[in-house]
Amino acid sequence: MGRINAQRALQLLQAPNTLQQLSTTGGTIFSTTGTTTKVFLGVPGLADAAYFVKRSEVRTNITFPAMCNLIGAWGRGVGTTGYREELNRCYGEGICEVVPGTLTNTSATLRTFIYEVFTAAGQNVGFYPKAAANVVFQYTILGVPKPSIINGDNTVCGTSNPFTISSLPIGATVVWTASPSGIVTINTPNGQSTSITKITDGLISLTATISNACNGSNIIITKSNIRIGGPGDIQGVTTEYATIHCTVNGYKFTIIGAEGATNFKWYSTNITQSTPAALFRNSSLRTQRGPSDGSCDQIVIKIEAENSCTLSNPKVYTFPSDMCPPYTDGSCTYGRTLAASPNPSPNSIQITLVDETNVIPPYTQPKKIMKVRIVDKMGIIRRNIAGSGAESMILNISSLATDTYTIIAYDGKTWMSKQIIKN
Repeated sequence: MGRINAQRALQLLQAPNTLQQLSTTGGTIFSTTGTTTKVFLGVPGLADAAYFVKRSEVRTNITFPAMCNLIGAWGRGVGTTGYREELNRCYGEGICEVVPGTLTNTSATLRTFIYEVFTAAGQNVGFYPKAAANVVFQYTILGVPKPSIINGDNTVCGTSNPFTISSLPIGATVVWTASPSGIVTINTPNGQSTSITKITDGLISLTATISNACNGSNIIITKSNIRIGGPGDIQGVTTEYATIHCTVNGYKFTIIGAEGATNFKWYSTNITQSTPAALFRNSSLRTQRGPSDGSCDQIVIKIEAENSCTLSNPKVYTFPSDMCPPYTDGSCTYGRTLAASPNPSPNSIQITLVDETNVIPPYTQPKKIMKVRIVDKMGIIRRNIAGSGAESMILNISSLATDTYTIIAYDGKTWMSKQIIKN
């Protein structure tokens, strides 16, 4: 038997080598023994005794973090929820092993053991210590990590905090670049870390080209979608005029654009918001007041996108003068929707008013399409069309550009909408 070289062992633990303690959860049963007798001593949840058991080998495949050089990988019994045994006894001690022949520079297969336990009377008392899907494997790898992550701010208002690189090897050099150009100044383009300073608002990718990093080779890593300055302007607002059920309100606004926004602020005299501001993208609004005949004043909504730096320019959405949001007075009101078929369609589409069921009180307004509008994604009315006076009508959409639109129909009391696709 050879002697252990303690100096060599200590050298392996010195920089640039790094010892990483890792874990993964969940495995699958690779094999299972027949029923045997096993003595369990000191196992949580089991009285010290002999039991009938089936022992299963549980395996899982692991992929290592990116490495320049892998020296070795080992299983750790401590913290692993699988048990070893000795001389037909199990003392509740953990075991985790690398399956022989499976270790590569990038991956390995781990194994541990669980037991399906039965009493002397044949009663199944479950898997110990865990079922295969819940097994935790603890393992250790030793080697030189490969730089792979740029750490730093996702939003920069003026000058950023330093951007750094995880696991940067000693002696490596770094060149920093940003694209597109003209949005930021890189303050230390040849430093092991750098900060950036805003020139104008925009979205950039920051790239680090690392030389002499991994066995002398170059490595390029990029951090994308860094927001510089305030959010992008709101490009448009789509509005979905949904059916009202009691106090559930169906005016849904979806914001287009405003990249980098973390919140939205809006202002109006007679609209209240039904969901938090952070959820305003795809949120619904409701009227605060409105007479029972369905008429109301024209409504103007101003929306601003916001992030940690500032607000965007405001986007103003104006309801057409004869199209105010439905009122709500605490009782069930409208129970009608708009159907469209075929959808998508290249040339024509049939719209139909459909009464919903289980609306109290029943909807009694005659099903007559009185007015129709086609609105684009920017909220601009593209068509004003006279209604058919019937519950359905066919619309010619052949001259519209290929895109998504909203058809809005008025039945004499309220407006209903349906999103369509012109293909």
